[in-house]
Amino acid sequence: MPRGVTPISKHLRARKSDIAKTWETLVRAEVPRLAGLDRTSLLDHLPEFLEALARWTEGDTAGARAGFTALAEGHALQRLGYGIDLIALVREYTLLRSTIMRELMAVGTAEQTRELILRLNDGMDAAMLEAVRYYTQAHPGIRSVLAPTDMGEVAREVAAEHQVQVAASGDLLGVWDRDAVRAVLAALIDDVTAITLRESGDRQAIILTLTRDQPTVPQMTDRIRDLALSHGARFTMQDNRFAIEWPRTPLRDVPQRT
Repeated sequence: MPRGVTPISKHLRARKSDIAKTWETLVRAEVPRLAGLDRTSLLDHLPEFLEALARWTEGDTAGARAGFTALAEGHALQRLGYGIDLIALVREYTLLRSTIMRELMAVGTAEQTRELILRLNDGMDAAMLEAVRYYTQAHPGIRSVLAPTDMGEVAREVAAEHQVQVAASGDLLGVWDRDAVRAVLAALIDDVTAITLRESGDRQAIILTLTRDQPTVPQMTDRIRDLALSHGARFTMQDNRFAIEWPRTPLRDVPQRT
């Protein structure tokens, strides 16, 4: 386990301002609900968050996690106060992840560096989970809302925001929490090049397959599995493809074969 300053933590601290500027530009362009915030409100505690990530890569997970908890609570409550929904909250974290990953490409490709980047990804996951936890605890109206939903329509909405092609076949209607489906897709859409949807053979589920432009690392596999399971879906993967199977709920709403 790394201890002390690492190439990643050093780079994060030196490039805080540049990371913030790049992330701000992306968020204003891709997350309409956040675009209207002034710069101070939008950035919130981002510099402190980057410092906590740096500490995480240095092996100080306890200190970093304590920082994530404190910052996540304040950030989630601030976003809630501005009327920002959970999907926008998750999306700003995924954009920050992609901004940091691209920034760290300049550090190098040595094995130690790759391991530190994977470690940083774990830190991002911990921070995102804390923010979502505090948001949902503070918002009494956040709960699973099942309603008739066209899974293909939801997938096309998210994909259109990222210029990703969607191929759909079969009956994609069912009863799901539409916001949950959007949140999962928004969290996973980075680096996805294609999305396909189809009914399962028994018509009891919709299988959503996402293809990435590179193999999925084990840490990302665990993250996707946990995210899918948290919303009642099942997950499988092979090489650079992963599939999320969304059961139709309740079973009485499963279309009968004619």
